[in-house]
Amino acid sequence: MATPITHIVLTEKVFNNLFNNFNKKDFIIGTSFPDIRYLGTIGREKTHINVNNLVDLRDNNPFFAGMKFHTLVDKIREDFLLSRNIYSKCPESKYITKSIKFVEDKILYDKVTNWISYQNYFDNLLQEELESGAGKEAVSQWHGVLKKYFAKKPNEESIRTFVAEINLPENVATEIQNNVNVIENIPEINMYVEDLYNTFEELLKK
Repeated sequence: MATPITHIVLTEKVFNNLFNNFNKKDFIIGTSFPDIRYLGTIGREKTHINVNNLVDLRDNNPFFAGMKFHTLVDKIREDFLLSRNIYSKCPESKYITKSIKFVEDKILYDKVTNWISYQNYFDNLLQEELESGAGKEAVSQWHGVLKKYFAKKPNEESIRTFVAEINLPENVATEIQNNVNVIENIPEINMYVEDLYNTFEELLKK
């Protein structure tokens, strides 16, 4: 499962080729919505729609197509990570999975230059979000979390803030940051992330 910046970057990479029939703002909000579950007001079973390939993304509604794409990205990313045996190259930690995700976000952030546009997408709440069962307050909070996180390339401060906002304690944030400091200096990890980005459209079409 990827974190928010990686989802945006990978969506941006393929959107014009694969999804230009959809309203981009609604699709982006949809593909960013599923991890609202971290706020604790809705379960993963309601936010992650089971999909296996691009064919499963057929949907007239851009928000729901985006939600489905989120799940597909998670699947492709995890399969690719496992194929590179990435976990074996990382330090032992209960939070190594989350730590790798933040490293991915750090590496991929600069692949997108128009982050202000993406932040602006989250100025308004979609009706589909409000009808999801997560609750209006949580949806509004999640939009705020994303806008803040997208504002700059992830660093220790923004990672700690994001971790706190998804209801994890400070000691977890410290362990994650310590892991990030190690992982981001492992050449194989950097190569894995770059290769994920560079081959993403091919991986989608397999």
